[in-house]
Amino acid sequence: MIDELAGPQQVVPKQIVFPVVLDQFVNGKIVELKADKSDVMSSDEYKTRLEDAKKQIARAVFIEKQVNDRITDEALKAAYDEYAAEQKSVEELSARHILVGSEDEAKEIIAALDGGKDFAELAKEKSTGPSGENGGDLGYFKKGDMVPAFEEAAFKLEKGAYTKAPVQTQFGFHVIKVEDKRNLEPASFEDMKESLQASLRTQVLQDLLGDWRSEAKVKLYNINGEADAADAKE
Repeated sequence: MIDELAGPQQVVPKQIVFPVVLDQFVNGKIVELKADKSDVMSSDEYKTRLEDAKKQIARAVFIEKQVNDRITDEALKAAYDEYAAEQKSVEELSARHILVGSEDEAKEIIAALDGGKDFAELAKEKSTGPSGENGGDLGYFKKGDMVPAFEEAAFKLEKGAYTKAPVQTQFGFHVIKVEDKRNLEPASFEDMKESLQASLRTQVLQDLLGDWRSEAKVKLYNINGEADAADAKE
């Protein structure tokens, strides 16, 4: 549905992009050559900006090295093991449901199921929900994916069982059947590696900055030039 709402992605042809990029490159080169022939590089403003740029680059390179040195294969493996353990503890259900407008209709459907009627066929005939044409199939979902009342009823069911009483939500009255139960399967290490690296970078950087601030004994002052309350007590 998200893809449908987003619509087709627009790809700009190279024939359109190339002249724009080329024009920007040429303009940049022209300005660069003009600057080289001028005395701008001997100006105080240029020297100040150059020093600022050098400091920024030094900070960036230093931080990158400090962080990357700590993101070892062992750290990535430990992060993946933690992620995988969390994923495997998450239960998923595969379920079908039949949605109707009244409690009496839902009770009639439950009676039909008790009498041996096929759930999927009843869903195709009776359900007013969009999944009705697919036999009420909702696929797999985990806790937090569905509205609370629906979720609570579904996760209480055993595999192959259906609700013996209508389940009411803001959408109407549901009859739910659980087709399968399983633990969530974690993605592979290779699929997660990039995400884990990004997460570790953030955590490592936060830890490093915290340690460095402690070592530097940073004192903070408010807008009036007064020492921070915590610092003033020291």
